[in-house]
Amino acid sequence: MVYHVTDSNKDTGFVSTIGMLSTIAAIVSFFSPHLSDSSLQAFFDESSLKKLFNSAKLEAERRFSEMKSRFSDISRRHIVALGSGWAWPALVDFDSKITEGAISSVEISESKNYTHGRYLNAYKHKSSRLFVLFSTGRDKRLTGFLEGRFSKDFPVFVLQTDNIGPIASVELMVKQLYLTNVLAKSRGLDIVKPSFPLEARGLYSWGPIYRYTERDSESDE
Repeated sequence: MVYHVTDSNKDTGFVSTIGMLSTIAAIVSFFSPHLSDSSLQAFFDESSLKKLFNSAKLEAERRFSEMKSRFSDISRRHIVALGSGWAWPALVDFDSKITEGAISSVEISESKNYTHGRYLNAYKHKSSRLFVLFSTGRDKRLTGFLEGRFSKDFPVFVLQTDNIGPIASVELMVKQLYLTNVLAKSRGLDIVKPSFPLEARGLYSWGPIYRYTERDSESDE
């Protein structure tokens, strides 16, 4: 079940399309002895995955349409993404895709740590904030509370799963991929082909700094 990502400096996948997918697959494999075979087989069954992909796509499109009807120009808002526990890997991957895809500015925080100053700062900039809440089967009450509080004043997307543990990370990873794609398309962007702003060109040249040479191998030994 492990998705291998090559570390070749010629790899053009870049972080916005590859991200943490391989990491999550490895985590699931590592923890699989602690999960029942039936639960793994049920989740990774081809028909189950197709159902997940289809529902994630439709949900992202539907929610974006709803938010767009309530709030103006949501595609250009600063994104605040919150989550905890096994939702965190998907949260980090969401951050990298939004950033490296040049879709929007974004900040991520552990759900319970989004308090006081950060909370007040969001309300001082109501017209420029969009919330994305990541939720697993362990933190439904907290997510429900945050959604109820924020949805009165901000666009709020909730990416939720009833699963817990590493499988929850995989499901949320899939859902955030579709939401990221919807947000990108709303700005005429394609996350599969990340853009490189003029200001950032030359920052990383894909040159010697990324090459793993024989000398590196010898120093490792």
